[in-house]
Amino acid sequence: MPGGRAAIPWSQMAAVLVIAGLTEPSSELHIAEDWYRTTALEDLLGLPEERVNDDRLYRALDRLLPHKPALEQHLRRRLGELFALEYDLLLYDVTSTYFEGLAARNALAQRGYSRDHRPDCKQVCIARVVTREGCRWAMSCLPAIGPM
Repeated sequence: MPGGRAAIPWSQMAAVLVIAGLTEPSSELHIAEDWYRTTALEDLLGLPEERVNDDRLYRALDRLLPHKPALEQHLRRRLGELFALEYDLLLYDVTSTYFEGLAARNALAQRGYSRDHRPDCKQVCIARVVTREGCRWAMSCLPAIGPM
């Protein structure tokens, strides 16, 4: 990933996201507010705790998004090699999340069936495919399902 003008390279922020995802899958907010300071990553990566914040982590995800297909393909291959994963059975799960605001710039956000009992809010569906061992194989964001 190109370095840009930021003091912390995007590749380091991507490393934090990957390590967090492998050791304690959670939100970027949790990583920034709680998780990072409980790890030895500040010493291992040389990345000060105050530089790891939710805004920077979300921006790192935005930088990674154009590389998503290539990253997924690479990780599928490497995980299969490293952990002898079988791809004979894949599990598919869909959940949804809603937006408190207008979500005007999110083309996928729309009103639909709300598992959260919030038909007044726009929402998106989050779909993921995992192996029988629980390793993520693919993930995607989709428009809301069905009528309100």
